[in-house]
Amino acid sequence: LGMPFATRPPGPIRSRSPRRDEGRKREINTKNRQNREAAVKRSEKLGEIGIADKGGNRALLKLWEELNPDNVLDRRCVYTGTLISVDMLFSGAVEVDHILPFSATLDDSNGNRLLCMREANREKRKRSPYEAFGHRSDWEDIAARAARLPREKRWRFEPDAMSRFDAQGGFIARQLVDTQYLSRLAR
Repeated sequence: LGMPFATRPPGPIRSRSPRRDEGRKREINTKNRQNREAAVKRSEKLGEIGIADKGGNRALLKLWEELNPDNVLDRRCVYTGTLISVDMLFSGAVEVDHILPFSATLDDSNGNRLLCMREANREKRKRSPYEAFGHRSDWEDIAARAARLPREKRWRFEPDAMSRFDAQGGFIARQLVDTQYLSRLAR
């Protein structure tokens, strides 16, 4: 018979449920369609205000929208409470902050990014929000503003955010998942 062409690693054989695969595929397609539609709306908004329609500018608009999805007139810096207008996005008054410091997490995902006032970002430096502001009297206000953020950002304002990140495997776990995905694509 000769040598086998491929071997299967030991363990149970998993069968894929066609229904689950189709349902997951539909879910992903729906999310992709929603993301495309939102990007088109952001492009239109940039055109209305006379700003170049580039990926970075659309990303700024998305981060601005996440500050308060329900009320365009109440989008505030999470750290200071300062109202952030659409004009401030492109004036240099606001910056993109890594909620958990990039130097400690190497996490540059959208879930770790936030728009904030430049001065607040300088004050926060390379610390988690709780490490930087948790001792202050206005921490409850900061936490209340953070509660309006998307779920993948909210937990990063907790006192144990850095240890939670590490417990989830941090950077290494994320890279392993990416590597697994890429190896599947390469087959």
